[in-house]
Amino acid sequence: MGAWLRNAKPYLLLLAVQFGSAVMFIFAMDAINKGMSHYVFIVYRNAIAAVTLAPFAFFLERKVRPKMTPRVFSEIMALAFFELEHMKIKEVACQAKLIGTAITFGGTLLMALYKGPVVSVVRSSINHATQPQNVDDPTGNRWIIGTCFLLIGCAGFSSFYILQAITLRKYPAEMSLATWVCFIGALQSFVVAFFAERHHSHAWSLGWDTRLFAPAYAGIVTSGVQYYIQGKVIKTMGPVIVTAFNPLRMIIVTALACIILSEQLFLGSIIGAIVVVSGLYLVVWGKSKEYKARNEMPPSPTKENSLQHQQQLPVTAPRNEISDNKTQLVFHAEEQCYNCGPN
Repeated sequence: MGAWLRNAKPYLLLLAVQFGSAVMFIFAMDAINKGMSHYVFIVYRNAIAAVTLAPFAFFLERKVRPKMTPRVFSEIMALAFFELEHMKIKEVACQAKLIGTAITFGGTLLMALYKGPVVSVVRSSINHATQPQNVDDPTGNRWIIGTCFLLIGCAGFSSFYILQAITLRKYPAEMSLATWVCFIGALQSFVVAFFAERHHSHAWSLGWDTRLFAPAYAGIVTSGVQYYIQGKVIKTMGPVIVTAFNPLRMIIVTALACIILSEQLFLGSIIGAIVVVSGLYLVVWGKSKEYKARNEMPPSPTKENSLQHQQQLPVTAPRNEISDNKTQLVFHAEEQCYNCGPN
């Protein structure tokens, strides 16, 4: 049981991260519907995360935190792409990861682009029969634009995971890195929000409802804890497995929106969810096989031979012989001086 829990710990943490992010979307949707600006929401979210993580990062990682160099600082603010996954196409584990990733991506597009008939799962107090059901109306077509923005966001998050993996190699302090990311994100989003809401000063006001709870929850849980957990998992398993779990967020959001917000559930969402879970299973299976094979891999014979060869080389023998000869010469000279001295 202990070994199983230890092996399943990264996957359980990623599942918890996706569930926490899905809950954040529900709170954020309610806060925005109450008039909160989404620009201001991002500013408060990053600022709260930075303030919350900073004390823990300062005290808990002060002995392991390396120096913040200009190069590492620039990598936090920029994007970089390097080879982080070793792809061996002939291996079954690698083939499973590639096929699973393609299936997961297809399921995500299916959930976003295909609706189909409405499936009545939870009885809602809202009468949807009085609402327009035509998906082709101008208002309904906005979900296509939203899908395009979601795809751009997925590409941005994938780049962020790759950059996070690269930065953790040179700056192996997950909590401190998460603090820096949230702090810089707060500064960048503040500049955008300042110009976007410069004529609406009331957009920065908060209330004792989800307009306060949503950014606080998003900052502490989604930005703070999530970045830290993702950094821990990325250091051990790489960024691919973290990215593969992201489509689960859409499934959880759909389920919560159907239950809590009484939104309609379409057949396309159910089919897409099944496809996403199937693809994710292939990715997790391939990654677990690859991780297990890497841990069970014996040391390389070339490395063992080189180590044995280095141990067998007479590196110190000549020095010992020279020092012994010098010692014998000194003793011999002293003995001659003693014999030649006055009797």
